[in-house]
Amino acid sequence: MVDSTLPKADEPRHTPWRGYVTLLFADLCDYTGLGEQHDPEEIDELRFQLEQIAGSVIERHGGSVSQIYGDGILAVFGFPEARGDDSRRAVGAAVELREAVHELRWAVGGAAPVGFQLHSGVHAGLVCARRGDALNGKYTLSGDTVSTTARLCEAAERDEIVVSEAGAPRHRRLLCDLAAGSGTVPQGQACTSDHLSGARAV
Repeated sequence: MVDSTLPKADEPRHTPWRGYVTLLFADLCDYTGLGEQHDPEEIDELRFQLEQIAGSVIERHGGSVSQIYGDGILAVFGFPEARGDDSRRAVGAAVELREAVHELRWAVGGAAPVGFQLHSGVHAGLVCARRGDALNGKYTLSGDTVSTTARLCEAAERDEIVVSEAGAPRHRRLLCDLAAGSGTVPQGQACTSDHLSGARAV
Protein backbone atom coordinates (compact mmCIF):
# COMPACT_ATOMS: atom_id res chain seq x y z
CA MET A 1 0.00 0.00 0.00
CA VAL A 2 1.38 3.41 -0.95
CA ASP A 3 1.46 6.09 1.73
CA SER A 4 0.96 9.35 -0.15
CA THR A 5 0.83 11.56 2.94
CA LEU A 6 3.70 14.02 3.13
CA PRO A 7 5.39 14.02 6.56
CA LYS A 8 4.65 17.15 8.55
CA ALA A 9 7.44 19.63 9.20
CA ASP A 10 7.65 18.68 12.89
CA GLU A 11 7.86 14.93 12.24
CA PRO A 12 11.24 13.16 12.38
CA ARG A 13 13.32 13.17 9.22
CA HIS A 14 13.16 9.37 9.01
CA THR A 15 9.39 9.43 8.43
CA PRO A 16 9.10 8.14 4.81
CA TRP A 17 6.70 8.89 1.96
CA ARG A 18 6.00 6.38 -0.82
CA GLY A 19 4.47 7.28 -4.12
CA TYR A 20 4.70 7.42 -7.90
CA VAL A 21 6.50 10.43 -9.31
CA THR A 22 8.21 11.65 -12.47
CA LEU A 23 11.87 12.60 -12.17
CA LEU A 24 14.06 14.84 -14.29
CA PHE A 25 17.84 14.62 -14.05
CA ALA A 26 19.72 17.33 -15.94
CA ASP A 27 23.50 17.51 -16.14
CA LEU A 28 25.81 20.19 -17.53
CA CYS A 29 28.16 19.09 -20.31
CA ASP A 30 31.91 19.66 -19.88
CA TYR A 31 31.62 20.68 -16.23
CA THR A 32 34.71 18.73 -15.17
CA GLY A 33 36.86 20.50 -17.74
CA LEU A 34 35.59 23.88 -16.62
CA GLY A 35 36.47 23.04 -13.05
CA GLU A 36 40.03 22.23 -14.10
CA GLN A 37 40.44 25.49 -16.01
CA HIS A 38 38.86 28.02 -13.66
CA ASP A 39 39.09 29.21 -10.08
CA PRO A 40 36.67 27.55 -7.59
CA GLU A 41 35.02 30.89 -6.90
CA GLU A 42 34.27 31.33 -10.59
CA ILE A 43 32.79 27.82 -10.77
CA ASP A 44 30.70 28.56 -7.71
CA GLU A 45 29.24 31.61 -9.45
CA LEU A 46 28.41 29.50 -12.51
CA ARG A 47 26.71 26.86 -10.36
CA PHE A 48 24.71 29.56 -8.61
CA GLN A 49 23.44 30.90 -11.94
CA LEU A 50 22.51 27.42 -13.14
CA GLU A 51 20.69 26.62 -9.90
CA GLN A 52 18.69 29.86 -10.13
CA ILE A 53 17.70 29.13 -13.73
CA ALA A 54 16.79 25.52 -13.00
CA GLY A 55 14.79 26.37 -9.89
CA SER A 56 12.75 28.97 -11.76
CA VAL A 57 12.04 26.71 -14.76
CA ILE A 58 11.17 23.63 -12.70
CA GLU A 59 8.86 25.50 -10.34
CA ARG A 60 7.11 27.12 -13.30
CA HIS A 61 6.25 23.62 -14.54
CA GLY A 62 4.95 22.49 -11.16
CA GLY A 63 8.00 20.56 -9.97
CA SER A 64 10.59 21.10 -7.27
CA VAL A 65 14.35 20.68 -7.08
CA SER A 66 15.02 17.69 -4.87
CA GLN A 67 18.81 17.52 -4.85
CA ILE A 68 21.83 19.07 -6.55
CA TYR A 69 24.79 16.86 -7.37
CA GLY A 70 27.67 19.12 -8.38
CA ASP A 71 26.59 20.15 -11.87
CA GLY A 72 23.57 17.80 -11.88
CA ILE A 73 20.04 18.69 -10.80
CA LEU A 74 17.38 16.17 -9.76
CA ALA A 75 13.81 17.48 -9.93
CA VAL A 76 10.62 15.73 -8.89
CA PHE A 77 7.10 16.12 -10.30
CA GLY A 78 4.08 14.64 -8.50
CA PHE A 79 5.43 15.00 -4.97
CA PRO A 80 3.77 15.42 -2.59
CA GLU A 81 0.64 15.70 -4.77
CA ALA A 82 0.34 13.82 -8.05
CA ARG A 83 -1.15 15.40 -11.18
CA GLY A 84 -2.40 13.64 -14.24
CA ASP A 85 0.14 15.43 -16.43
CA ASP A 86 3.31 15.10 -14.35
CA SER A 87 5.20 13.47 -17.24
CA ARG A 88 4.25 16.30 -19.57
CA ARG A 89 5.34 18.83 -16.97
CA ALA A 90 8.70 17.11 -16.51
CA VAL A 91 9.43 16.89 -20.24
CA GLY A 92 8.28 20.47 -20.72
CA ALA A 93 10.63 21.58 -17.96
CA ALA A 94 13.50 19.66 -19.56
CA VAL A 95 12.89 21.36 -22.92
CA GLU A 96 12.65 24.84 -21.42
CA LEU A 97 15.67 24.28 -19.18
CA ARG A 98 17.74 23.18 -22.17
CA GLU A 99 16.80 26.36 -24.05
CA ALA A 100 17.44 28.57 -21.00
CA VAL A 101 20.93 27.11 -20.59
CA HIS A 102 21.57 27.72 -24.31
CA GLU A 103 20.98 31.42 -23.68
CA LEU A 104 23.37 31.57 -20.71
CA ARG A 105 26.69 33.20 -21.56
CA TRP A 106 29.45 33.03 -18.98
CA ALA A 107 32.50 35.28 -19.30
CA VAL A 108 35.53 35.22 -17.01
CA GLY A 109 37.91 38.17 -17.11
CA GLY A 110 38.49 39.27 -20.69
CA ALA A 111 37.79 35.86 -22.19
CA ALA A 112 35.08 35.33 -24.77
CA PRO A 113 31.72 34.21 -23.30
CA VAL A 114 31.28 30.45 -22.95
CA GLY A 115 28.06 28.72 -24.02
CA PHE A 116 26.57 25.66 -22.34
CA GLN A 117 24.63 22.51 -23.12
CA LEU A 118 22.77 19.96 -21.02
CA HIS A 119 22.01 16.27 -21.31
CA SER A 120 18.89 15.09 -19.47
CA GLY A 121 16.83 12.04 -18.54
CA VAL A 122 13.15 11.74 -17.57
CA HIS A 123 11.63 8.67 -15.94
CA ALA A 124 8.57 7.80 -13.81
CA GLY A 125 8.04 5.23 -11.09
CA LEU A 126 7.80 4.45 -7.40
CA VAL A 127 10.12 6.20 -4.93
CA CYS A 128 10.54 6.47 -1.20
CA ALA A 129 11.04 10.07 -0.09
CA ARG A 130 12.19 11.66 3.15
CA ARG A 131 12.57 15.25 4.19
CA GLY A 132 16.12 16.33 3.57
CA ASP A 133 18.51 18.65 5.34
CA ALA A 134 21.33 21.05 4.52
CA LEU A 135 23.59 18.12 3.60
CA ASN A 136 21.19 15.92 1.61
CA GLY A 137 18.95 18.47 -0.12
CA LYS A 138 15.28 19.39 0.11
CA TYR A 139 14.16 15.77 -0.22
CA THR A 140 16.08 12.53 -0.36
CA LEU A 141 14.66 10.03 -2.85
CA SER A 142 15.37 6.30 -2.95
CA GLY A 143 14.53 3.52 -5.37
CA ASP A 144 15.34 2.20 -8.81
CA THR A 145 13.44 5.08 -10.39
CA VAL A 146 16.15 7.46 -9.20
CA SER A 147 18.95 5.24 -10.53
CA THR A 148 17.21 4.75 -13.87
CA THR A 149 16.71 8.48 -14.33
CA ALA A 150 20.41 9.08 -13.68
CA ARG A 151 21.36 6.37 -16.19
CA LEU A 152 19.12 7.92 -18.84
CA CYS A 153 20.79 11.27 -18.26
CA GLU A 154 24.20 9.64 -18.58
CA ALA A 155 23.15 7.95 -21.83
CA ALA A 156 21.86 11.19 -23.36
CA GLU A 157 24.03 12.94 -25.93
CA ARG A 158 24.83 16.63 -25.78
CA ASP A 159 21.62 18.69 -25.86
CA GLU A 160 19.52 15.51 -25.77
CA ILE A 161 16.58 14.60 -23.52
CA VAL A 162 15.99 10.87 -23.10
CA VAL A 163 12.52 9.89 -21.86
CA SER A 164 11.69 6.40 -20.58
CA GLU A 165 8.43 5.14 -19.12
CA ALA A 166 5.90 2.39 -19.91
CA GLY A 167 4.33 3.32 -23.23
CA ALA A 168 7.09 4.90 -25.29
CA PRO A 169 4.71 5.73 -28.18
CA ARG A 170 2.79 8.01 -25.86
CA HIS A 171 6.00 9.81 -25.00
CA ARG A 172 6.87 10.17 -28.68
CA ARG A 173 3.52 11.90 -29.18
CA LEU A 174 4.23 14.03 -26.12
CA LEU A 175 7.63 15.08 -27.44
CA CYS A 176 6.13 15.89 -30.83
CA ASP A 177 3.43 17.99 -29.18
CA LEU A 178 6.10 19.98 -27.36
CA ALA A 179 8.07 20.42 -30.59
CA ALA A 180 4.90 21.54 -32.38
CA GLY A 181 4.25 24.07 -29.64
CA SER A 182 7.61 25.66 -30.40
CA GLY A 183 6.86 25.78 -34.11
CA THR A 184 9.30 23.01 -35.02
CA VAL A 185 6.68 20.81 -36.71
CA PRO A 186 5.03 22.42 -39.76
CA GLN A 187 1.26 22.71 -39.38
CA GLY A 188 -0.57 19.69 -40.76
CA GLN A 189 2.52 17.48 -41.10
CA ALA A 190 3.16 14.22 -39.26
CA CYS A 191 5.78 14.25 -36.56
CA THR A 192 8.98 12.34 -37.31
CA SER A 193 12.23 11.84 -35.41
CA ASP A 194 13.64 14.85 -37.26
CA HIS A 195 11.21 17.07 -35.42
CA LEU A 196 12.11 15.90 -31.93
CA SER A 197 15.07 18.26 -31.83
CA GLY A 198 17.24 16.50 -29.31
CA ALA A 199 14.58 14.46 -27.50
CA ARG A 200 13.99 10.73 -27.84
CA ALA A 201 11.78 8.13 -26.20
CA VAL A 202 13.26 4.77 -25.23
